[in-house]
Amino acid sequence: MRLTFIINCILINLLKGNKYKMYVCICNALTSEDVRKLKNIGVCEPSSVYKKLGCAMQCGKCLQSIDEILQEESVQETKEQISFNKKFSSSLRA
Repeated sequence: MRLTFIINCILINLLKGNKYKMYVCICNALTSEDVRKLKNIGVCEPSSVYKKLGCAMQCGKCLQSIDEILQEESVQETKEQISFNKKFSSSLRA
């Protein structure tokens, strides 16, 4: 019953267009939303996430999750850069 409730909450958030917010660091109560906000202001290293939020890494189990979140937006930026480069190089050839 509890699992059904959790799944329903996730689906409602996804249908509303919200990114699902989850805890990535239980020791410091950091959420994926916290990490994404820092990514948007230029933070690109997990150690900087802790520093900006005024906490320190405890057990280290969250490092991979934090790094994945920081990298996920970099993939989008790379796609945008490739698209820009294609448009720019084709305009130079003309």
